Formats: sequence, C-alpha cells, structure tokens
Amino acid sequence: MSRRVACRTVFLFAVVAICGLYVFPPAALLVRASNEGWQPEQGWVLSARQSGLFLETLILTACATATAIVVGLPAAACWARRGASSAITIGMAACMIVSPMTMCFGWQHLLKLNGAPSSFGHLGTVLIWAGWTWPIPALLLGEAWRRGPREAYESALLCCSRRRAFVHIVLPGMRAALAASALAVGTLLVTEFVVPHAWGLNVYATELLAAAESSSRTLDTVGPALPVCLCAWLGLMLVSRMRRSLAGKGGVSESSQAWAPPLWMRIAALGVVVLTVIVPVSGAAYRMQSWRWLGEVLRVHG
Repeated sequence: MSRRVACRTVFLFAVVAICGLYVFPPAALLVRASNEGWQPEQGWVLSARQSGLFLETLILTACATATAIVVGLPAAACWARRGASSAITIGMAACMIVSPMTMCFGWQHLLKLNGAPSSFGHLGTVLIWAGWTWPIPALLLGEAWRRGPREAYESALLCCSRRRAFVHIVLPGMRAALAASALAVGTLLVTEFVVPHAWGLNVYATELLAAAESSSRTLDTVGPALPVCLCAWLGLMLVSRMRRSLAGKGGVSESSQAWAPPLWMRIAALGVVVLTVIVPVSGAAYRMQSWRWLGEVLRVHG
C-alpha cells in the first residue's frame, strides 16, 4: 500500500469517526425531538433547584480548578527542567490512571469517615478533583515554561528573589497556558458526578441523570443539559485555540535547559504524588482486607 493511499484511508477513517461521535448523535436527537415536540415539559428556563445546583457545580469546579493549578506548579517546574523524564511521567500518569473513586474510599478510610459525610462533602470533592486532575495543568504549564525564554528570568535573579522573579517575569508570559489549563480542567469537572456522589453531594450532572430517568421525552433531558454543553463547548474551543498559539512558539532555549527548580519544589512535587496516589491507594488496599468495604460501597452508591 502506497503512502498516499494510507493517508487517504486514515483521513476517511477520521471523518467517519468524527461523524459518528459528533454529527450523528445530535442529528438523531433533533429528529426525535421534532417527533415529540419542541417544548420541554418545564420550559426552557431552569427551575430554582436546577439553578442552585448549576451554580454550586460551577463554584466547586472553579475551586477545584484553582487548587489543581496551584498543586501542579511544583511538577510543572520539574517538567520545565527535565521534560518527559521517566520519574515525572510515571508520577503524572499514575495520578490520571488511578480512579478518583479509589482516592475517595482511600481517604475516607484513613480519616475514619463512614459513608459519605455531607459536612466534609464540599472540601472532599474539591480536594479529590484537584488530586485527580493536577497533571493536566502541570503538563501545560511545564511545557509553556520550558519553551519560554529564560534570559529575562535569570537576569531578574541578579536583583531579586526567585519568588519575585517568578511572579513578575514568568507568570505574565504563562497567562495563555494558565487559561488553557483552567479551561481544560473545568471542562472535565463540570460534568463529573461520581466524586460528589461519594461525598454525599448532588451536583448538576446528578440532576440531569434524574431527569433522564424520570422522563422519556428527549427535550426534557436535553433542555437542562444545554448550559453544561455550552460551557463544555466554549471551553474546548478556547483550549484548542490557545493550544495552537502555544504550539507556534519557539523551541526550548539553552538557558531553560540549564535552569534547575529549587529543592523545595522537587520535594513538593514528590509530596503531591504521595498524597494523591500512594496514600489513598494504600488506604483503599488496606480497606479491602475486610468485606465491610463492600457494604459501604453499596450504601453510598446503591
């Protein structure tokens, strides 16, 4: 098979996959909605309960996104220095591969929390979300930091501290990467409901599932889902544009290769991996020595 035929085959497969994922499902929804009527049972305005849950979901998402960015900064510094080294890659991949439910049950066991205590629900949801998604801003910020020119930063170190040089020199040049990280993490978390459910919280995605179970009409579910879909679509479009702008910048400078993150950043990055992977996984593994964990899972998610 020639290279030209192979490229055409891959392109045709990509077109079919995109149509199957993004074109046919909305078209089927439109056809079904036209047969059932274009007016949802509750109208196009969200109820007071739905508005409250949507606002609470946005607040939780914003808090978790900001926490994930802050937690990922030490790992971003290590990534900017060493790139895709084996230790950094394994640590980041482990945090994304480990299920957030493992983190939930592990920390609930370590903190001696039975079931899903609502008093700790908001804080627990934010921390688990941040511990699950911090590799995303770490990768984006680390790559942007690595590709940015380091001459101004090193010149600033001659007359000020590392902290002031980072705040006044590095951060202004990473605004696009910060926005892309926030949008990527926010888009992922705004439709996530498993972690809040484990902590006894109802979020907007839970309300959408309840609406889908209680009504057989398409628009009764699609109508309330439009705000979430709009947020996710806008986030994906902005992330795509910002990623293209970051990809068009120059390569890695020699000064960035010579720069090394301070020791406290490397220790902090290791501590983040320990707290978000090793500790909760160990707690969950110890918890599974007894069959009581199965009853707790059924009580929380049954």
